[in-house]
Amino acid sequence: MLVFFFSSGQGGSFSVGPLIALLPLLLQLAPFFLQDAPSTGSWRLPSVDDALRLIGTLALFAAGIVCFVRWVRRNGGWRFVLQLLLQGYQGGPAGGAGGAQGQGGHGRAQQPHGRARARITVEEVTEALMKLPTESYMTSEQLAGLPVHDLKELIRGRGLEPIKCLEKEELVRQLLEHGGSSAHSCSICCEDYTAGSSISPDAGEGSSGAGGGAADADVLRVLRCGHRFHVECVDRWFLSSTEYTRAPACPLCNAPLLQPQAADPKAAEARR
Repeated sequence: MLVFFFSSGQGGSFSVGPLIALLPLLLQLAPFFLQDAPSTGSWRLPSVDDALRLIGTLALFAAGIVCFVRWVRRNGGWRFVLQLLLQGYQGGPAGGAGGAQGQGGHGRAQQPHGRARARITVEEVTEALMKLPTESYMTSEQLAGLPVHDLKELIRGRGLEPIKCLEKEELVRQLLEHGGSSAHSCSICCEDYTAGSSISPDAGEGSSGAGGGAADADVLRVLRCGHRFHVECVDRWFLSSTEYTRAPACPLCNAPLLQPQAADPKAAEARR
């Protein structure tokens, strides 16, 4: 396996590490120098054609190494190599992990969908997370103990519209069915949610439900797609996505965290 050593910072110089790759090539070219050595014990100087062929091969090989290293540096350095190995090359001016930064924003100017390629900042992810509602996990029995008004507020906090009925059981069923497989366990840490032992009027303060929550219950963050996760798990998941070019999305359905209208000129200017 060939490994290239170089500095991804500005003004860095190339290392002599890639020259190690010349060793297999030199071993293959050794017969040009040692054709008569086993039989006569003498060394044979290569002909002019052999020497020119050797020089041309080495020049092409060295030029290829230099072009590859420059291409990697231009696309963001070692992060681009990691993305290249794990996800494959995403062509385009800003396809690399740091292409938009390395080319002074030239890639963003040519791409109609710059957000899909440009690096998402930690500030953007944090701002989007703060806009998402949170709620304390409650069992069906605890939900059934809430007033109808609080149940409807929970439903609206998840981006849904309460069903047009007056039966509390229907509202509870709508809450339980929303979220699918993430309704009772976190798909990131693979642990079941823990419900509180009692319902506290202050436990739901600051969450999507106004007026109720389970004391000492797990706090969940509700995404726009309806899936729910532990707050600490999903926040860590989205913040780690800023290290890659792939846009942050739901771990289950791949729904984007950032809405398309959030990609305004001010946000693009802030990334510069």
